[in-house]
Amino acid sequence: MSKYSLIFLYSILIVLYVYGMILYSESKFLYTIFTVIYFSLLFSALYRPISYSYVFLSIFLFLGMWLKLTLHLIFDYSYVEPIGSFYTSNANMDDVLIIATIGVFGVISSNIIYRLIKLKSTIYIYENYIFEKPAIYNFYETYRLPIYIIILITTLTLVYLNIAYQIQLSGIVSKTILLYPLNAIVYWILGTGFSVLLLVLFSLDIKFKNILKMKYLVFFAFIVAITSVGLLSRGQYVFMLGSVIVFLLFNYKNLNNLSISKLVIYILFVALLYLFVIHYVTLLRGYYFSGASLSGALNKVLHLAVDRWIGLEGLMAV
Repeated sequence: MSKYSLIFLYSILIVLYVYGMILYSESKFLYTIFTVIYFSLLFSALYRPISYSYVFLSIFLFLGMWLKLTLHLIFDYSYVEPIGSFYTSNANMDDVLIIATIGVFGVISSNIIYRLIKLKSTIYIYENYIFEKPAIYNFYETYRLPIYIIILITTLTLVYLNIAYQIQLSGIVSKTILLYPLNAIVYWILGTGFSVLLLVLFSLDIKFKNILKMKYLVFFAFIVAITSVGLLSRGQYVFMLGSVIVFLLFNYKNLNNLSISKLVIYILFVALLYLFVIHYVTLLRGYYFSGASLSGALNKVLHLAVDRWIGLEGLMAV
């Protein structure tokens, strides 16, 4: 990320820290140390990162530990996960913060060792060499449009069948049992298969042309949105599109046809499309789970956007 993006991000985080420190009922010094360590973790992941695995691990630790705690302090609502529900208040948290701080210090130490050894980062696109184009790329170039049409038609068909016959929906017992292991295969195709196939096709353009056209990125977002609705999974959309956006944030300068303005527009488009996913997944879940109570708008957003991050409650349990 650029230094201006980091400055903007940390300006927001510092404001949250101030609110959190005021509301934290135990050692404010320990909360400050906890904050400094987790801010350092996030910085090490976003500024010249060493690998995708380190980036995602660091971001999820930051979301699941520091940001979850801070937002719970600010909005003062109970933890949703059962293993954390026995914390009816934000008291007795010092022990949790100590363990969380020590653990993340180990993660940051691995990053320091990696940099001292001067290993090459695996996250950036480096200088392209001239490759002899394989047969699969020539086939892709020749039949590019039919390939995308087939993917679209197959996706829409499977999504319709999965919703209509409840072959494999997230959190719902299957009503249609196919010959083993076809139920699992349908779930894999909708959950991972189409997305991975599209990313493989994108990698061919990146490797041999050093481009990634915006229309294909929009198509990818549409496919992921449709399959997310088809599986009743809001999380799938975040995981699939989030990984692609992380790649673009670090590499858009190395792709010949992308700019920061195009990337910002794409991120806004993805965010708006997510509202579509949330609406229709919630609508369908309300249909399948008739009589389920719905909380207020703010609590619903917090439960979806905050309490799905794994981390803090696990430490509470031990």
